[in-house]
This record gives sequence, structure tokens and C-alpha cells, in this order.
Amino acid sequence: VARRMAAALDATLVETRISRLVIDCNRPLDAPDLVPPVSETTTIPGNAGLSQKQRAARIALSWQPFHDAVADIIDTRLARGLE
Repeated sequence: VARRMAAALDATLVETRISRLVIDCNRPLDAPDLVPPVSETTTIPGNAGLSQKQRAARIALSWQPFHDAVADIIDTRLARGLE
């Protein structure tokens, strides 16, 4: 759906290849649901009791590259005089 919308709108799409149930890249780093313990009413066992090292690994794997890509796109557009 996102790819079709981006194509229809001639928009840039930045997507992750990891489920938001692993880490939600649309959340700030300090969000309590960045690595959600529950989805709707279902507990996510793989997210229970993550160590800081495990959390940092998820951030490095998906969240940081996503935000770096968004920042690069914004910087490129601004350098071209686009908003």
C-alpha cells in the first residue's frame, strides 16, 4: 500500500524491513512503546525484559538507519531549494 501511495503521489518512501512489533521507527527513542511490550491486547514475548544491549542492537539495526535516511532526504531537498 505504501509503495502504491508513494508512486501515486510521486513521493519518496522511506520504509523499514522490520516489523513495528520489533521496533517502531516512527517513535522517538524515549517513547515507552518504541519496543512495544503489547500489541493491542497481545503480549509480545520477544520484547519482554530486553537488556540495554539488545535494545541498542534494535536501534542500530532499524531505527537509526531509518532516521538517517529521512534526514538525508530532507538535507538533499533543502540543498536543492525544495521544501
